[in-house]
Amino acid sequence: MREISDFIIRFRNRRGNRLKLKNTKWSRKLLKALEKSNYLSYKLVSRDLKDLEIEISHSLIRDMKLMSKGSRFTYLTYSDLLVDSNLKKGSGFYILTNSEWGFLTSVDALRLGVGGKVILKVD
Repeated sequence: MREISDFIIRFRNRRGNRLKLKNTKWSRKLLKALEKSNYLSYKLVSRDLKDLEIEISHSLIRDMKLMSKGSRFTYLTYSDLLVDSNLKKGSGFYILTNSEWGFLTSVDALRLGVGGKVILKVD
């Protein structure tokens, strides 16, 4: 979970359109999930073993909140996702992990009829 916290902090504290992240599996998966949901458009500027630098061309992200922590995990079932008022209003989405499907957004989870461990909430 430390990698996700680092991702959120670096995203919030960025200056301008350039963002330098640690090159980890979690960072790459989060970027793909945000891009797939059309909340983020970016271009890869450089990539090496330690760091990943991107240039953000378009971002709809107002805030990100870490939902699961190392000692306390948050799980949502399919029925919980159906009745979630934030998802009904269209004000954001969740990024979940699932043993069968891996990383997925709450929109994909609803389409597939599954739930999972909530990693973060994006507004």
